[in-house]
Amino acid sequence: SSSANSVILGGNTNLIDRSSNATLVGGQQNKIWHGSNYASILGGIKNEISGGAYYSTMLGGENNAIKGGYYTMVGGGEFNHISASNYSAIVGGGGNPRGSGNRIIGLPGSSTDVANLIGAGSGNYISASSYCFIGAGRFNEIENGSWANGVSAQYSQGDNTIVGGAYNTITRTSGSFIGGGRTNKISASEYSAILGGDVGIISY
Repeated sequence: SSSANSVILGGNTNLIDRSSNATLVGGQQNKIWHGSNYASILGGIKNEISGGAYYSTMLGGENNAIKGGYYTMVGGGEFNHISASNYSAIVGGGGNPRGSGNRIIGLPGSSTDVANLIGAGSGNYISASSYCFIGAGRFNEIENGSWANGVSAQYSQGDNTIVGGAYNTITRTSGSFIGGGRTNKISASEYSAILGGDVGIISY
């Protein structure tokens, strides 16, 4: 595809490649490419939208990436990453080193990994899920899919929430909630809740 009707308004060493109706405003070394039509980057440094992530938006920050998926948004922060999860957003947070960034990652080829949100914090991760939320904290994880012999498997539709805390995990379930605390885990147990504390476990 061409880059028809695209515009770069200032900045330094910015690039729009093969993406039509794209907008890049200021900043430096920002890139919109690979068919990401109607995408926008508004400032920041070394941010990238690619992989056909059309109608996606990045509002500054540094070293953030949106790869695939549409109608996605990264508000700012550093080393935050959305891949193949439509209608999803990371508002901010993240950090350096690279492993401290927040991530929302859909399974390749899935049409159900949608509408996930990470508010802030660092190292938080939502994978293979829909309608899930991590508010803040650090290294919290919601994960509902896996790989086996190169084939993806998705265990549920999501609807899970972690409000904050650290190292809390919800896996292979739906409709579950962790309020905060540290190292709490809900696994394969639907509509369950841990409000806080340390090392609480609910399992099938």
